[in-house]
Amino acid sequence: AQDEAGNSVVKKTAPITIDSRKAKAYVTAALPAFSPNNDGIKDIQTIHIHTNITEGLTAWKLTIVPADAADTSPVKTWSNEKNGALMTTIQWDGTTEQGEVVAGSFVAKLVLQHTKGDAITAVTAPFISSVTAPALSVNITPQYFSPDNDGNKDELRINLSAQSDTKLREW
Repeated sequence: AQDEAGNSVVKKTAPITIDSRKAKAYVTAALPAFSPNNDGIKDIQTIHIHTNITEGLTAWKLTIVPADAADTSPVKTWSNEKNGALMTTIQWDGTTEQGEVVAGSFVAKLVLQHTKGDAITAVTAPFISSVTAPALSVNITPQYFSPDNDGNKDELRINLSAQSDTKLREW
């Protein structure tokens, strides 16, 4: 700029970056159910984080929260403050921040913040943490039977039942 008296001044701004890309992200849980009971079988839930823009990421947080919308208190948290750069894979051992194993239905919730102002939230499908083995029962009547076609206690009735926190894979 220059005034009528010939005084002039030059000012420059800091470099400007234009980024019109639309930031997207999604998060997935590897297992529909897992059992963090240290038996070597499905003890860990693996969470995968996918995003198209990692440049200019100022903050990220992944929380495990109950799937019930009424209770959104985080059970476990990972973030840039605790873990540094964005992790693409997180393994959850089913424990809380205090190290206690929890059971129930959960989701993993991801929040990303970018320098350019984008804020993204993504949530997994619900998954189950179960530390209780299925409860099975067998009831038979009568206790003793004689299949001799005499009309007296010729048939044995077998009633099977199973209760589980998760779907039964096989009988």
